Amino acid sequence: MGIIGSDGEKLKELKRFTLRALREFGFGKKSLEENIKEEVNIFLDFIDETNGASFSLDEKVNVSISNIICSIVFGKRYEYDDHKFVKLMKILDDYISNSTLTTILNFIPNLRHVPGDIFSAKKVLSNQKEIEDFIQARFDEHKSCFDSNNITDFIDACLREMETRNETSITESEVRKIIRDLFIAGTQTTAACIKWFILYMIHYPDIQEKMWREIDSVTNSNRLLSLNDRSKLQYCQAVVDETLRISNTAPLSVLHGASNEIFFKGFRIPKGSVIVPNIDSVLMDERVFSYPEKFNPERFLDKDGMLHGTEKNVAFSVGRRACMGESLARMELFLYLTALVQRFKFLPACGKDPPPKIKRILGLQFTPAPFMLKVARRF
Repeated sequence: MGIIGSDGEKLKELKRFTLRALREFGFGKKSLEENIKEEVNIFLDFIDETNGASFSLDEKVNVSISNIICSIVFGKRYEYDDHKFVKLMKILDDYISNSTLTTILNFIPNLRHVPGDIFSAKKVLSNQKEIEDFIQARFDEHKSCFDSNNITDFIDACLREMETRNETSITESEVRKIIRDLFIAGTQTTAACIKWFILYMIHYPDIQEKMWREIDSVTNSNRLLSLNDRSKLQYCQAVVDETLRISNTAPLSVLHGASNEIFFKGFRIPKGSVIVPNIDSVLMDERVFSYPEKFNPERFLDKDGMLHGTEKNVAFSVGRRACMGESLARMELFLYLTALVQRFKFLPACGKDPPPKIKRILGLQFTPAPFMLKVARRF
């Protein structure tokens, strides 16, 4: 069920409806920029409050990014000290990090009878229930005060669809699954990218400075950059693409299927087979990206310093199941990353100590191991 779990005609209908409804509330449009900037400012203020002391990003960046999709889907945002929502962010992290182990049960289901919880299935199901209970509560709130003449968010649009159309795949069960997909995908991957960016900036201070010089050439005031500035910030855009590539947050794409028998490079793939595109095999391929373990934005610039070769960056997957949220994620990353470098220098937590290790934790996505840092204010 939902966008990720459906296929065929049902998937087409769900995607058409979901994109149409999301666009009502600015999804993929420049009109969403002000909402993102509001969250950027709050996030910058949180970092400011550290006053040069060591700190961890923890779930704060998750809350910040989640608030953007929450404002579209639920019509509200959450404060950083909202204990229930902060707890939900921790549950979401736990759900993502433990889900890899459970995958084996999809293929060898009898292993679920092994005593204990060595494949984390019970933990994942418990986390999933808490996430879905949160979504159900938001859905019930909207049902109790629904007004078809006052559609304010995605859930309202779903309720309107269910009320006005007799034959539709948009049922309450489907809506809950679509919201789950949007909520998880709209939070975790972009938040992880921002954590990776900050970690790499600590390792590559020269890239921080080059970004800042380009930003300073566009505005020497403290105004936040806008999407209108993108064409003047070619290097910063290349940093966004390199962050997406090297963070490699979704190394395996969502499940695809063979609608017909396929013969490929000497292999027969039967009709109905499950196919999992390996995004990592492209993003970390030396034939596509030289020295792929090195953070190098110049790989996305031509000899004139203009953005180039971004079509090789398949971080948002490929084909009909490519990520619907690419435009939103790119907006968020550009506005967050430029604002962070505009205001702060990112430094190791303890003076001249070496930067934190670049260590990947694999769940449903690659996330950086938790790390401490500190910042110096630029202005």
